[in-house]
Order: sequence, then C-alpha cells, then structure tokens
Amino acid sequence: MASTLLTSAVSGMTGLGGGVLLLSIIASFVETDLIIPLHAAVQLMSNTSRITFFYRHIKWKIVILFVLGMIPGALIGINVFNMLDEHVIKLAMGLFILSIVFLPMNGKNRTGGYKMFVPVGFFAGLLGIFFGSIGPLIARFFLRSDISKEELVATKAACQAVGHLMRIPLFIIIGINILQYGQVLVYLGFMVVIGTLLGKRMLHQIPEPLFRIIFKVTLTIIALRIIFIEVLTVSI
Repeated sequence: MASTLLTSAVSGMTGLGGGVLLLSIIASFVETDLIIPLHAAVQLMSNTSRITFFYRHIKWKIVILFVLGMIPGALIGINVFNMLDEHVIKLAMGLFILSIVFLPMNGKNRTGGYKMFVPVGFFAGLLGIFFGSIGPLIARFFLRSDISKEELVATKAACQAVGHLMRIPLFIIIGINILQYGQVLVYLGFMVVIGTLLGKRMLHQIPEPLFRIIFKVTLTIIALRIIFIEVLTVSI
C-alpha cells in the first residue's frame, strides 16, 4: 500500500512515471504471473480517477481508434505470454524499465489525422501484456498541437484505462485471477486517490532536476536488481 501511495504521488507530481515505478516495485516482490494483472488493477483505478476529473476533455475519436488497434494486439500478446518462460518475462521487464529510464521524453507537435492511433493502440496492447506500464512510450504520440493539455491527460487516461481493464479478464482466461485480492485492491484504490492528491501538493516542493535524478537512480537500481536476480537464477 505504501508503494501505491508513493507511485500515485509521483504521477500526481510529474504526470507519468508512477506506473513504471509501481511496475518495478511489484516485479521485485511478487510472482511473475501476478505482476501485470495486479499492476493493471491498480493503474485502472489511477486512470479512472483522472477520467473522473477530466471527463469532458476526452477526445473519443482517438480513444475508439486506439482501442480498435489495442484489441488484436492484446489478444496476440496474451497467447505469446502464456508460452514464454517466467524468467524470460521478468528479465525483459528489467530491461524495459531501464529503457524507460533513459528514453528521451520530448515530443514533437504533430498534426494531421488520428489514424496513427490504430497502430499505436496495437503496439500498446501487445507490449502492455508483458510490461503493463506503456504510458511513457505512448505519451509522445499524444503531444500534438491539436490536443490541449487537459485533452492529453483525459484522452491518454481513457486509452490506458481501457487497456488495463482489458488485461484483467485476459489473464483470468489463462488461469491468473487477481479477483481473490479484491479487499487489498480496495485499500490500494484509496491509496491511489490519496497519493494523487499528495503528489499535487508536493509538486512545487521538490526541484524538478533533483526529482528526475532521484527517480532515474531509483528505477535503475530496481531494474538492475531484477536483471541480476533473473540472470543468476537462470545460470544456477
């Protein structure tokens, strides 16, 4: 619950990054097959809270196109996930977290039609099955001159919420059911709301350059720990 509070605060302060941090923390403590469905449940609550506050700013055309691409991507992903070795999946998660740490986040002001969101949704659905937190990867595609800041927050939250909602039943189908953790998830939901409010209050308390350094160092250490453990486990 403490990690949920922390990661929600991070999202409240920076707009993104909390999901990746939560993924890295969950990956350090739970079994491989539970990582993504647990992460999906918590992030679903987080994104739903943003949708509630920014509902009227959602650009539904983008959401529809995104979901049309996401559905086949997620279906392919869940079948591949079910065939891979758990050590391979967790090692890939560690490498994914490292890639996010050093990924440049500056986007370009894009214009033109919204059809590009179909392939973006496809890869989000596919990669989301393995890594859960694909927010930083898709964020750059929402940075457009024809999408306002409020529309970006609302539309991206709606797209990600659908993705998280889709993953939960897909994992149930292959025998991974997190509904048994319902009571814990309710508590985590409260932590999400409190963390978001706390993050907004702390927004101006920590210098952004210092925060980014601490955030990247923390993620790097956690990712290297996951990679080291999995490499050691496979080699033994």
